[in-house]
Amino acid sequence: ALRLSDTVAQFGDTLAQQSRLDHEAQELRGFRSRFRRWGDVDFPRPTLETPSVLIESFLPGELVVGIAKRARNFDDLKQGLDRKTGAYLVTRGEDLYLKMLLEDKVMHADLHPGNLLYDGEILVSLSILWGLNIRQARAISVVDAGMVSPLTHSESDRFVGLIEAIGAADHRAAAKNLRAFDPANAKNLSREQVRAFDDEVRTLFREKCRGYGTGVDFGDVVRGLLELVRKHRVRIGAQYATLVINALCLDGMAGDLLPGYSVLDGARPLLSAHRWFVSRGIPVLGPFVFRRLCLPV
Repeated sequence: ALRLSDTVAQFGDTLAQQSRLDHEAQELRGFRSRFRRWGDVDFPRPTLETPSVLIESFLPGELVVGIAKRARNFDDLKQGLDRKTGAYLVTRGEDLYLKMLLEDKVMHADLHPGNLLYDGEILVSLSILWGLNIRQARAISVVDAGMVSPLTHSESDRFVGLIEAIGAADHRAAAKNLRAFDPANAKNLSREQVRAFDDEVRTLFREKCRGYGTGVDFGDVVRGLLELVRKHRVRIGAQYATLVINALCLDGMAGDLLPGYSVLDGARPLLSAHRWFVSRGIPVLGPFVFRRLCLPV
């Protein structure tokens, strides 16, 4: 269902590119340029690269995977992980994902908590007017940019269409977008197979997906859809597989660090703005407004 041969071929190309560390340096420069306006998000700066050697700047912080593990084991009830820290990591992580998906069309292909660093530095300042001021400067750093998935506009639009279909509890649109994840599905799937797949997607939505604002377990719905994709032999391209895996990583991180938070509801404002200004908006002007007024910075 996940087009194993094509996925293996693409993964082989990705590994070949990753073995060329000068290529990773180029991707890091691209990420740094695209996120240059984000004061609290950073990527390592390449200082020296050859095909076999890459020297990067040092970025402080603790791996988010370790923070999530402690939170999952409830150890941080004693260590003082506050809800603000969890909220910052989850919502900023979602901002990162959506910017790559909606604006950049370049997705970090390994965007999991093991490649995110959190730096919650305590800053102390003294002023004549305000006296002693103590605040926490939060920052996220993203590492390991060797695996990158460039997206076409149609790939981005189809995946956004799937997320919006889940948010609207629209089983027909969800099934249609999933089948569009590989052009070969239109030729390889019979009418009976399409009907059976669509029927089971409808059943899944009836049981688990009632749309925005209803506490939908996004990860559970996506895993259910993947199981139906496997069962009915619906093919999915490797780029879409990367988007799905990253989305599930984000949902899992939210479950550990910010229980009760819905990544689906969190994405709704930006997805709606993208639909009105980019998908249905005036060419050139709509994307400009979205980029300048709607995207987080």
